[in-house]
Amino acid sequence: MRLVPKRLALPVIAALAVAIAFAAVAPAATTPVTFKLKGEYAKRERNACGKRKHFRLYHRRSMIEWEGFVTPHPAGHFRVILEVKRCAGGHRLRFHSYQALGKKLTGKYKGFLRADGLAPRSHRRNAIIYYVARVKVNRQLSRKVFFAVTN
Repeated sequence: MRLVPKRLALPVIAALAVAIAFAAVAPAATTPVTFKLKGEYAKRERNACGKRKHFRLYHRRSMIEWEGFVTPHPAGHFRVILEVKRCAGGHRLRFHSYQALGKKLTGKYKGFLRADGLAPRSHRRNAIIYYVARVKVNRQLSRKVFFAVTN
């Protein structure tokens, strides 16, 4: 006795295979690495690198704190890499990377970077330089954060 007619058997099997594959991939689609920048003096919407985004603004002489969490929490200390790209001429160019050490069992990491190292002194009034940052832990990437350094 057949439960499914012969002509429907192949589409039903294909649909089940797709559903099982999607169920296996869906939990992996969430980002296990969080990332945020702290200490900005303002948030503004600006056009940079050909896109309109919300930017966090920092003074050139300020210290930028970056922190986040990794889930699930690792059993040992882990290395965190902050990749910073500069917006220049409508393109994102790799600018610099910074490293920090994450805490075991809590999954928390924290680092600092000086804004004056990001923006050289400019003689132009109201000069502003735009950046995109992202954290990488092992092969996991965080979401992108857009920020700018003003004169």
